[in-house]
Amino acid sequence: MLLYGAVPTRLGEVVRFFSLAPPWGSDGGVVRVCLGVSELADVPVDSRMLLRIRAEEVPYLNVIRPYFAERRLRTVLWVDEESLDPLLERAVDLVSWVFRRVAVPPRPYPEFAERGVRAAVDSGVAFAWDGEQRELEALLIDVGWRQGTVTLRAGMSVWELLRALERPGLPVVEGIERDVDPWRVRIALARAGREGAWVALRPAKLPAGMWRLHARQADWEEATAQLRDAGWEHAGAMAAWVDLEPERIEEALTRVGQPPLDPTAYEPGRMAVGDGPAHVLRERIGDDDVRAARAGVREGEAPDDGATRALWSEGAQPWSDDARGSTEARLVRCIRCLGDGTPAAGSVEAAVDVGLTDVAAELGRIRFERGVDVQADRVVGWLHEYGETEEALRIGRVWVERARARSGDDPGGLGAALTWLGDLEVAQGNGEQARRYYEEGLAIAQTLAEREPGRSDLQRDVSVSLNKLGELEVARGNGEQARRYYEDGLAIAQTLVEREPGRSDLQRDL
Repeated sequence: MLLYGAVPTRLGEVVRFFSLAPPWGSDGGVVRVCLGVSELADVPVDSRMLLRIRAEEVPYLNVIRPYFAERRLRTVLWVDEESLDPLLERAVDLVSWVFRRVAVPPRPYPEFAERGVRAAVDSGVAFAWDGEQRELEALLIDVGWRQGTVTLRAGMSVWELLRALERPGLPVVEGIERDVDPWRVRIALARAGREGAWVALRPAKLPAGMWRLHARQADWEEATAQLRDAGWEHAGAMAAWVDLEPERIEEALTRVGQPPLDPTAYEPGRMAVGDGPAHVLRERIGDDDVRAARAGVREGEAPDDGATRALWSEGAQPWSDDARGSTEARLVRCIRCLGDGTPAAGSVEAAVDVGLTDVAAELGRIRFERGVDVQADRVVGWLHEYGETEEALRIGRVWVERARARSGDDPGGLGAALTWLGDLEVAQGNGEQARRYYEEGLAIAQTLAEREPGRSDLQRDVSVSLNKLGELEVARGNGEQARRYYEDGLAIAQTLVEREPGRSDLQRDL
């Protein structure tokens, strides 16, 4: 039989089909694999044989045609596209002896890649993809995924992630390099109400609790040589039997003459958190006992080990400052069950502590929206820092209105709000509106400073307001007016330095 158009992605199923027993069996029946004519001498009489045809060896094969008949070999010729024409043209005798020709239908990706992606998507398991996004998207279509993908970047802020997640599709995240990156993604998914699988595309470091999937195949010749050196009798057949999957080749090197690892030997709890070889995971992840184990982790106590934190974070639980467990996982759970509720103040501070200041800002923004008294300057500052200037401006305006309502009790709070709002208007290019806010803030600062002339902080507020007005006038081209503001601010700064010469902040002002 001649199999033409043969590709490595079909190799495993062909070898398995023509073998009566697996390569580790002791009863024979394994198809003999020859990667070249130099290996023909070692094929026993009456064997099943698969011979890879090389274009440069075609003339020799034509000459030794009687060899196949004398040894009564049931032979399958494995011929790729490049070797087919030379075989048909230069080995006419050999080809005439072939009783059947079969075209090998193309398969773009190996079966293990398709099965891995299908298992992960069907089970809602996050996984890493070590390959091109186009490969992943093609496999998703093959396994029946019809919702497409939505591409995210690990460097996005939580608001950018949320806007992107308004589109349907399997989230595919590029650029994961730090431990905090997947947690920001999980938090955004929780806030967006998204559940199920998502993908880390070629992460620099495999995030905890994720599979590592790909569509790569090992080189047949190299894998065979490694297995032969390790002691495998049917090295070529074994390499093909496991579809040239690199991880299974590595496993076979440590299990010479033994079957692959038994998927049923793994504890469901290990499978639940993605702890095991990829081929075992894709076999077991959909089992009822593994699903039950995953549900148990989500609903159980906070884990101490990193392998289960990501899965545990898929549960929901209100924030408690004294609860145990990793902060990032607790934040995900807190946000998942937040709904229309108000985040606890402790969750905001916790997000700051682990470096998720954009998450802290979002939680603080929600608290502000719910009418909870928060440090609005921090929220506005964070929003502005992350480029969410329009939202910062909206919050700033609300902040000013609230500050006006209680200005009799806290005039300084109104002055601070006006200064921030002026800064935000400048960032938006609204110079005239910014000037009005600055001038109103200056008037408040001057009133407070006159009321308590001994307080350096109130005097400094006046100097800061004057400086901001000076900067604004410079931008507007009013140099003379800017100079007057600067001079008035400079005089205050000089007075304060003379009053408290040891304060470095006042020295910097000067």
